Amino acid sequence: MKRKWAHWILFIFLFQWGGQAVWAAAVEHQARGMEEAGMWPDWLKQAQPWSNIPQQAVVSLRWPEAVVSTMLQAARPAVASGLLQAEAGHSATASATAARPQRSEEELNRAADRQLQRWEADHTGSEIYELLRSGKQPPSDRTYTAPEQPTVYLTFDDGPSALTPKVLDILREEGVKATFFQLGAQAERFPEIVRQTVQEGHRIGNHTYNHRYEQLYSRFDHFWDQIQKSEDVFADIAGVRPDIVRAPGGSFQQLDAFSHYYLQSAGYTVYDWNIDSGDSRRSGVPAAEIIANVEKSPLRHELNVLMHDGAGHEQTVQALPDIIRYFKNKGYTFAVLDSSVKPVQFTLKASKWNQQGVTEEAFVSMFRRMADSTHMQEQARQLVQTADGQGAASAPALTAEAAYAHQDEAMEVQPLRMKVSAHGEARELELKQRKLEGAGEALVPLRQLAEGLGGSVAWDSAERVASVRLNGVLAELAPDQGGLAVVSPDRGFVFQEEARLMLADGSLYVPLEAAMQWFGYHLRWAAVDEAAAGLENTIL
Repeated sequence: MKRKWAHWILFIFLFQWGGQAVWAAAVEHQARGMEEAGMWPDWLKQAQPWSNIPQQAVVSLRWPEAVVSTMLQAARPAVASGLLQAEAGHSATASATAARPQRSEEELNRAADRQLQRWEADHTGSEIYELLRSGKQPPSDRTYTAPEQPTVYLTFDDGPSALTPKVLDILREEGVKATFFQLGAQAERFPEIVRQTVQEGHRIGNHTYNHRYEQLYSRFDHFWDQIQKSEDVFADIAGVRPDIVRAPGGSFQQLDAFSHYYLQSAGYTVYDWNIDSGDSRRSGVPAAEIIANVEKSPLRHELNVLMHDGAGHEQTVQALPDIIRYFKNKGYTFAVLDSSVKPVQFTLKASKWNQQGVTEEAFVSMFRRMADSTHMQEQARQLVQTADGQGAASAPALTAEAAYAHQDEAMEVQPLRMKVSAHGEARELELKQRKLEGAGEALVPLRQLAEGLGGSVAWDSAERVASVRLNGVLAELAPDQGGLAVVSPDRGFVFQEEARLMLADGSLYVPLEAAMQWFGYHLRWAAVDEAAAGLENTIL
């Protein structure tokens, strides 16, 4: 963004801050010239009483910490909402997603492959691996929508079977929708029932292919293969590829931290339950006992009820009308599960099936195997088309990289050594750089760069914003929106601009030359040797 656009952001802050102490300061900004030049956005004119604001305002060269923090907070919404202006009247989001000529099939496949390479790089790395190895999950940026009314999600596992049409009849009579976690092998036996389930507005979930524990849980690639096999079956029969999964027997001590992370990274949501009807605790559990199990369970705002429609569950079918009436009398509404519903998940524990653990090499290898699946290929193609302005929605597993899906340049990783002279102190930095073919632009890890120059970086996983302090400058970078906000207490300016940012290898990559300018350095390339560069510090 051109700096003239930063001025109105500064005035928003000044107006919101309000106090005369902020108005009285040391660096002049000419509001009259900006207004005469037509630089005030119309929506700002309407939103604020500009006639009450002095035409000249000054800001201290040495702002207190509270003022600096407030300015960054004022700037952040514009970054996070994609309102950064590249030119007057053109948002960064709009320019990044403008429709481009339709790609050939070969071009689309190449772009999808590059997108999957970025997805793999973004979801692997030593820090992530070590966190998973300790049994913990990396923070997730997924959001869920809570229903306004108390809601119950009736779920049926192990079908379809000859009993499923009876379940569908009851649901139709009661005006209720439900979720069916079906087995691929059973779907092949009863394809018409699968199609009927979908046609009547119920949701299909993936319950693996054959439900055999010893095959599923010995290694995650076996579980993954069954999920993919069932997904292909559902796609062939009913044209659906479920993104909701239920592990046979539930996830407790079956899916470990790695398994959950693999599935989440691929765009799946794993659902357990918080009410067990008990209809599978033994063979032939009577209907009265099934109903009693449900009615004695604690009530919550959202309830996920486990039942079964596989062979041998005639008593579940008999109990179902009473279970539905019970929840209706309690004021519950009924809905199907989808990825917008916050999942019920059991406590994360190590797998009781696989005691060997996962090596880092196997961790990365699993992502490469996942990238070869139809599931991920389809998501990547969908995301590329969305970024080209030709798709309906972005793929859930890949949205963090949406800003890069339209790029045609391939990236290669190279080492970079720099010699830095700053404030009379010499430093040597060793960085990883990613070079964009055809562009000559080097992207380097932000943390390596900033900490190598004596600064600090903090990552807000909830808002997905990196905060940097370096050379008297504070900056916040939002990689998902491709923008940043910069404040310099020492030099008295604030600005925002678009930036090429990339998440890969568990790191945030930034353009080297631009980043040095953000923090008040001048980059001077020198032929020190084949793999070195000289850097001269010049305060802007």
